[in-house]
Amino acid sequence: MKISIVIPAYNEENRIGKTLPHVISYLREFSKKNQIQTEIIVVNDGAKDKTLEVLNTFREDIIIVSYYPNMGKGYALKQGITKADGDYIYIADADFSTPIEYIEHFVEKMDKYDCVIGSRALGKEEIRVSLFRKILGNSSNLLIRAVLGLKFKDTQCGFKMFNQKCKTYFLMCENNRWGYDFEFLYLLQKNGLLIKEMPVEWEAAGESHVTPGSYFKTFAELLHVRKAHK
Repeated sequence: MKISIVIPAYNEENRIGKTLPHVISYLREFSKKNQIQTEIIVVNDGAKDKTLEVLNTFREDIIIVSYYPNMGKGYALKQGITKADGDYIYIADADFSTPIEYIEHFVEKMDKYDCVIGSRALGKEEIRVSLFRKILGNSSNLLIRAVLGLKFKDTQCGFKMFNQKCKTYFLMCENNRWGYDFEFLYLLQKNGLLIKEMPVEWEAAGESHVTPGSYFKTFAELLHVRKAHK
């Protein structure tokens, strides 16, 4: 069995150089212990800083996909997923706010499900974010569930694992930015694939790329999903 780990990166020079050494080391031991092949695909999504230079220092251990200009997180993930040939694909944020060690919990559940999604809403740990971001996040999630009929308490957590059947639906997503999350889950649910929501630890690591304006753009993407996939 093989697992592909796909990580989108935009202006991550200060964080990804710190997270990748641990991720590479952990996956090396994880692979040996479980006799599982792994590959790490990092997508430089048109970063304006030195993200690509940092990634090049790890090129012996990772696959680098790079392009310009910046196209959005959803687009970046599709470029990485296109190159991923693992039986399971694990998408993860560059800051690894959910520790890489959780990949074992995802794998354990994949024998019964097509897709396992991390959930901050189900997690036991307190999620430390600003009150403003918490209100916006909770409100947007309620709206997403209402408009698309999704049953999940957290559609936007950046940590998900899925099989090759789900890969097809991910590549069908039309939203190139934040809306890919709920569009992907909507397509899976609509087509009867089995999805498991699993609690994860999550700790905000530095400044988020999500701005208040992102929520308004995501609302437009939400309406597009409902129209495009009736």
